[in-house]
Amino acid sequence: MTGVDSDPKAHSYETAQVTEVGSEPQAATTTEHKRHPVYSPREWLFESISSILALILLTGIVIIFWYMDNKPLSAWHGRVSLNATISILTTACTTALMHGVSTFIGQSKWLHFKNIIRRS
Repeated sequence: MTGVDSDPKAHSYETAQVTEVGSEPQAATTTEHKRHPVYSPREWLFESISSILALILLTGIVIIFWYMDNKPLSAWHGRVSLNATISILTTACTTALMHGVSTFIGQSKWLHFKNIIRRS
């Protein structure tokens, strides 16, 4: 290759600005971003309340079972039967737990979409 200058210092290279096709050029201003903590009580209030409620309901079920252990069914003096009470508490506990689980699944979905490689 006779005619080609092989000395790299003879050429002045400049860095190229890379932009995506169809995108607007970015301004040279800096933007301050506020990073939120992982756990924000304001954002996770309903999930926290539903988790605490589920724990309280589960504790209530355990206490009823502990109280009624080795006793006849006639020892239950509630307005609603023992089976109906346990059924209501179990349904309420399941509902409270599912609220937190559905929020967790929804958040996991968005984190997955955020981390996925974008294909054109």
